[in-house]
Amino acid sequence: MNLQHSALIIIDVQKGFINENTKHIPGKITDLIEKVKFEHIIQTRFINKPDSPYVNILNWTGLLTREEISFPNGLKLNNSLIIDKYYYSACTKEFLDYIAKKKIKQFFLVGINTDICVLKTAVDLFELNYRSYVLTEYCGSTSGQKSHEAGLFILRRFIGDKQIITNSEKYFNI
Repeated sequence: MNLQHSALIIIDVQKGFINENTKHIPGKITDLIEKVKFEHIIQTRFINKPDSPYVNILNWTGLLTREEISFPNGLKLNNSLIIDKYYYSACTKEFLDYIAKKKIKQFFLVGINTDICVLKTAVDLFELNYRSYVLTEYCGSTSGQKSHEAGLFILRRFIGDKQIITNSEKYFNI
């Protein structure tokens, strides 16, 4: 498979999002990176603020501390670009400038939460006319399997069934 002009986007795999439903994700992503040589790797880091809509409207106070914001052991990659974000989508100005400069046209999305940040990023990339693929076995939701599956259901409607990859080993021929 030709991975030229492509990037793996690791969305919000941070200590504050690791729970019983997502604890398998960091190790799986590490294995994927060892098996597939992506041209670019981009990690997003969600940072909540005390005056954010997440605190003010949703009354959610997660990811306010340095510990929660940090990456799990093994997933602070030296060869990746880290994009700090304060909203659901990874499509920040810094991200969009970087992908334009590097001429990245294709994205493989993994991470936490399938039904929120992964979904929002995939839809934003689609609407910007980029092809993005969600690698389902490398995603999860802090809310559990039903939320993960709901996110995938909506993603199929938003960006198309062919962009939802359920067997990455077969897709990448690994």
